[in-house]
Amino acid sequence: MYTQKQFIEGCLAYYKEWDLTPGNPDDGTWETAHYPLPRGMGDGAVKILHEHHQIQGLLQSKDVGRMCFFPANVKDFLNNNFCDGWFDLYEMYEQWLSINGQISAARKVGIHAMTEQERFEPRSKGGRALSAISYISTANGFVSSASGVCAHNIRLGAPRNQRAKVPGCIADQLIRVGSMSSMNQQQEEEAKRINTQNLSIYNAR
Repeated sequence: MYTQKQFIEGCLAYYKEWDLTPGNPDDGTWETAHYPLPRGMGDGAVKILHEHHQIQGLLQSKDVGRMCFFPANVKDFLNNNFCDGWFDLYEMYEQWLSINGQISAARKVGIHAMTEQERFEPRSKGGRALSAISYISTANGFVSSASGVCAHNIRLGAPRNQRAKVPGCIADQLIRVGSMSSMNQQQEEEAKRINTQNLSIYNAR
């Protein structure tokens, strides 16, 4: 499992590689993360994307021995993303909820029994709908976070901002493909094909 320091360094390298400017709303939803120590223990801070902030909070909690994340945000992230180290991150999340007496409430939202197939399927149960956190590349149907779609468009050679927010009325029909997904290439291409088809049907209405 990677450390908080390794993770933050990896995030900053990722932003630089894909020309994402921390704090620029065109590149995603940015948040100020207290790093390397949480508020009250240090003054350091770094701007990272919302989804990365959830992982950083879990890793920081492990470092300092106290909860450094908002359970609802982390739950939402884990429900809608399957990233490197997902099972370790989930275990940390559960341990902290148990320590804070919130484990019974968390079990009611469906995060515990998700299969690998279910993590690849569109869903809003147990968290926000995809439309609340996702964008779609209008170039080829790739669905991810705002920054994920920007990076994807750059790789395609398309304009980085050739994207749109996922319409709420078709959110449950789209599949999130994001850069943190563990889909293989065949699954990703099929997901993009389905997304493009559903977006075309929506736009034709």
